[in-house]
Amino acid sequence: MIISVLLLNNFSAYYGDYAVAAFGISQRIAQLAQFAAKGLYIGVIPLIAYAYAAKNIKRMKSIIKITAAYIAILTFAFSLIIFIFRESIVRLFSNNTYVINTGIYILIALLISALFASITGLFIGIFQGAGRGKEATIMSVVQGILLIPIMVLGKYTFGLDGVIWSMTITEILTCIIGLYLWIRLKRDISMKE
Repeated sequence: MIISVLLLNNFSAYYGDYAVAAFGISQRIAQLAQFAAKGLYIGVIPLIAYAYAAKNIKRMKSIIKITAAYIAILTFAFSLIIFIFRESIVRLFSNNTYVINTGIYILIALLISALFASITGLFIGIFQGAGRGKEATIMSVVQGILLIPIMVLGKYTFGLDGVIWSMTITEILTCIIGLYLWIRLKRDISMKE
């Protein structure tokens, strides 16, 4: 992740100080949409672990469904509020027109990314709770490693737009991988039942 952040800063600096500032502002604002979800998917790990260890798969699935619903609702609600007031919120941090316009554009991409990142976080939490360290590690590593080639490809193919949307594309792909691993885990659990 450190390399990803350094790469993002270097690539955005290529387009000027306004791009670096816009990324910084937008990332902090978009994180608000993820914080509530993060609290849920980290907090639910012990519940999933307890239900899984007790072989109470019905309860574990119920916990996951309810948590997924809350994560989706909270992330969507926060994202919607931020989206509605996006210009006003970005203006709180800068009065530079380039920073504001670029920040709004980046913010839209990051708000889309937030929903997928929250779901990815839940997948990681499920794997940790179910004692599936391999799957949890795969998810964590993929999330960090995919961003680098996608960002490089995006920059050289689409310029600043490619850098901006690289995080969203990475989160979508990571979420798809998480869904695949979750389906495999569900199949394993069903076979044990």
